[in-house]
Amino acid sequence: MAVERSVGWQGLTRSPAVALAALVVFLAGEHVALGKYSVLLTGDNAEIFQPWFISAALEPAGTLLDRFSAAGSDGLTQGAHTPVNLWLFRLLPGWLAGQLLVLAAIAPAVLGSYALGRRALKLEHAPAMVAALLFTAFQGANQIVNVLCWLPALIALTGWALDRPSSAPRWLAAIAAVLFVGDIAYLSRLFPFPSLVLLSWFVVVERRRPWALLAAAGMSALLLVPRLGEIAAFVDMAQLSHASLVRSQPRVADIVREMLFEGSPLWDNWSHRAASIVTLLGLWTGAWRNRAIVGLVLMVAAGILLPIAATAVQVMILDRLPQLYGYQLRRFMVLTTVALPFLGALALQRLMAERPRRLRHAAIAVVALAAIADDLTLKYAALREWFSQGNYVANFESPVLRDLAGRMAAANEPLRAEMFQVYTTFLHAYGIETLGGYQPLFLRRTYDYWAKMSEPRAAALPLDHVDRKGAVSPPYFRGDRVFLTADDHLPQRTLGESYRLNMLSLANVAYVVSRDRLLDSSLVEERAAPAAWSGLSEREKITVNFTANLAGRSHLFLYRNTRVLPRFFAVGEVRVEKDGDAVLRAVAAADAEALRSMAVLEAAAADGIAHGQRFAALRVTLERYGADAIDVGTEGDGEGFLVASNAFSPYWRVTIDGQPARLLPADHAFWGVVVPPGSHRVAFRYVPPYSQRK
Repeated sequence: MAVERSVGWQGLTRSPAVALAALVVFLAGEHVALGKYSVLLTGDNAEIFQPWFISAALEPAGTLLDRFSAAGSDGLTQGAHTPVNLWLFRLLPGWLAGQLLVLAAIAPAVLGSYALGRRALKLEHAPAMVAALLFTAFQGANQIVNVLCWLPALIALTGWALDRPSSAPRWLAAIAAVLFVGDIAYLSRLFPFPSLVLLSWFVVVERRRPWALLAAAGMSALLLVPRLGEIAAFVDMAQLSHASLVRSQPRVADIVREMLFEGSPLWDNWSHRAASIVTLLGLWTGAWRNRAIVGLVLMVAAGILLPIAATAVQVMILDRLPQLYGYQLRRFMVLTTVALPFLGALALQRLMAERPRRLRHAAIAVVALAAIADDLTLKYAALREWFSQGNYVANFESPVLRDLAGRMAAANEPLRAEMFQVYTTFLHAYGIETLGGYQPLFLRRTYDYWAKMSEPRAAALPLDHVDRKGAVSPPYFRGDRVFLTADDHLPQRTLGESYRLNMLSLANVAYVVSRDRLLDSSLVEERAAPAAWSGLSEREKITVNFTANLAGRSHLFLYRNTRVLPRFFAVGEVRVEKDGDAVLRAVAAADAEALRSMAVLEAAAADGIAHGQRFAALRVTLERYGADAIDVGTEGDGEGFLVASNAFSPYWRVTIDGQPARLLPADHAFWGVVVPPGSHRVAFRYVPPYSQRK
């Protein structure tokens, strides 16, 4: 990239390198300056990626199962199970790894946009800087796995290689960048949207020759190469998952309204409004004669029309492909959000050429200020979230949760915990297993179990608040965010009025962490906060959160569940019900003591076991406990029935003394194994089909 004198911002900078560095610092300054004390946005960052990356880094390389979430779920279906992400969090403290991923989105967005504008669109320095600012300011660059921010850099590098097709170093650099982005991105954002942007640019903007288009298509396909294993995992697990229950069916009318009216990418923020207005003015003065501008207009139009057309097709084929439930084809809008900043910059350059010189700087300043206003708006929103939701320190360096994790580890037996009115996923970062979770796909049986456990709360909700697609009970909670919560905020409550605590006990939930006081007789308070969170004034909450952001969240109540059942235990009786719904009704009706002595099977999976059949007592010893491999020793005078409250999946295999045995869905969601008399070693191994196809 050639260094030249600034044409448009001579009063501010004399060097593109200085200007670009200043822009990166402006957009990412708070992350650089505050480090782990900077805001960690809730949503995907804090609720999915950060805790999952930290917990996954605790496991050996190559581990397939996520044992921390949803009683055990497939790790590859998290959508970000990639070597770069996992090794980054293994090698560095979690806060530093997260901040590096944020910077690895902002810096390429700025530098790639500038380079693309200069190389492909022949923009002058000032309009190219405006393009970089317009593109980066409102792209969610503070998301730690944002593939969108890398697209201009990928386009620029691919074009750079196409300019000299015989240059091996150029191609190696471009291919390495594509594979890197294909590795770090969130899978649902990766297919097919970035590939379509990359190819569309060379078809309609740069209008490359056919051989170059084939090369660009190959580069687009390369984005998916690092993720073939995850794609296979999604295909294998989708039919077993909860997705068709909780993901909403898209409505064409909603997409039309979003694309054309409310939230349209043409004017949903100041950056897009400025780019749209400048584009209209530029077209009015004859900018449409520029072939690149025409191509960018086509990309912008496609980014608005494709989500509408694709959603209409999606609705028609959902019955045959339920995996498409919740797949947001509105993300075709990325065509518009990538093209619009460059379109605005090209139009701005056209206007600058036709206006008096004194208006030149004013035009640039107005557009740049619109983008800066967007970034400042986001920074203000982040500051509010810093006070309300916390940062890395508050959520992942809590002294209370760290102490709880140490106590649970010292127990020498697997135990679970849950949080009330706080995202359960935060516990995963401390190495604490939970029954709840938040991820794209977890097992339908686990979801059914949670819904039955939550049925009292669902029954108390207004009918218009309940989504009645669920076969077992209305899944009132939002899709993938499965955690203990309530619609009101009371300083104290009886949790058992909203949730069936017997089912929480059966699921091996030994602790409940809450910001408010819980009054259930089965929950013993082991740590009290100075006051219930919901009883604090707004000023007191701000003070508490400010302290938590510096020293970790400690304003928490901790309760021990005195009726918790062990993870592995033997029952003396097995009941058989006609189907899964009947099994869950029987489990819900039993108290914790009864669930300790009996297991319930559905008739289709009873494997010859009769209703009411009795089994001998077993002495159970846990010999090995890992995510993908568990060994249990048993000893009994007669045939026994072993129960384990890990999530049932047909891809778990069980052997007894090395001989294959049958794994049964006990209590609908968990494991059951018939064990012969004597001393035995019962081994469980997770063997999903995609691992066998390697």
